[in-house]
Amino acid sequence: MSLANRIRESARMLMLRRIFPVWWKWGRSRPAPWSREERLTVVLLSYGRPHNMAAITAACVACPFIHRIVLSNHNPAIDIRRFVRTSDPRVEIIAQPARCYPSKRYSLARETGDRWVLCIDDDTFLSPRQIRALFEALLLDSSVPHGIAGENFRPGGSPAEYVFGSPETPETVDCLVWAYAFTREHVARYFELLELLGIDNEGLQANEDIVLSLSGRGRPLVHNFGTLHLCDSREAEHVATSKQPGFREQRENLLRKVVALGARSL
Repeated sequence: MSLANRIRESARMLMLRRIFPVWWKWGRSRPAPWSREERLTVVLLSYGRPHNMAAITAACVACPFIHRIVLSNHNPAIDIRRFVRTSDPRVEIIAQPARCYPSKRYSLARETGDRWVLCIDDDTFLSPRQIRALFEALLLDSSVPHGIAGENFRPGGSPAEYVFGSPETPETVDCLVWAYAFTREHVARYFELLELLGIDNEGLQANEDIVLSLSGRGRPLVHNFGTLHLCDSREAEHVATSKQPGFREQRENLLRKVVALGARSL
């Protein structure tokens, strides 16, 4: 390894140690070997939190079972390479000429043609151990999408309930949030549902996570793989999509429409 690569590797591991101290403490600074033939593709979108992308990408690069990391920058005003400096050949950086909606991630996933896919929001930091556990959960049951947190919607306009699962048993939810592990078949079903709804993916401004969550043969599953590290700006009104006017009503309306198509029963 060249001196420059050694410096980059040291900087990456220092970053991971700072964000995931428990992971580091218990001897997980080096990833465990991966002997299975399946490989994971990760799709990341960068918007208003470019500083986060270095840590999120570093955690993915530390995983030997990941064979492709697609990082799509949706903020043309910045050069994402200033924040994500890596020479790892698995990282593919795309500079979008204009801002795209988060639904773009599923177009990118479909374009790769890969079987196993993980999408992580730009305000969510998963450790390499959590990424591995989520991938293994998907491999164990590929009939539905999997995640590390979800929402259950309540009748009467009450706020949705966040669900984080239990350490022993995954829990079913109405919709996944923050991270999404799914298959090529789920992506195909996602676009089938959009077609039935008369929605163009490129024009879907928000709530694409609902359609993806309901693309399996049952309710999506949420797992508890330890402490979740979330960006402090997650609830910031100038950044968070969930803070936009009418977001909750639009979300519940789309859920009802997808369920009405027979995607699954509540």
